[in-house]
Amino acid sequence: MYSNSNYPPGVTGRELEIAGPDWEGEMDVKCAGENVEVTVFRPDDIETLKRIAAVKGAQGAGKQRDADVIQMSLRRMLSRMVTVTLPVCPFEGEVEAWMYQHVTHWECPVCGTSHDEDDRE
Repeated sequence: MYSNSNYPPGVTGRELEIAGPDWEGEMDVKCAGENVEVTVFRPDDIETLKRIAAVKGAQGAGKQRDADVIQMSLRRMLSRMVTVTLPVCPFEGEVEAWMYQHVTHWECPVCGTSHDEDDRE
């Protein structure tokens, strides 16, 4: 049998690795991950983030003193982050997704759970 293909036997060219996904884009989702570990800032550190943003956006920002304060604040915040286990992931929002052969694939940006949703079900 003559084949007009440059692919090795058993390879059609329609495989995901060769042809790519059928669709790529953004979609609104709700994560259903269970018993997920999430690393969070302490509530008082959220206020620190707001102050850092204000310093960065203020006139004259970029001075060495401002940079030192920001660096010190960020180090403190990172050392105080806490990992908690939640019964259900709280994420609901927009993610980058792709579809191949009727299955949509996306990953939760909060808990890291990979989702494969078959649209034929």
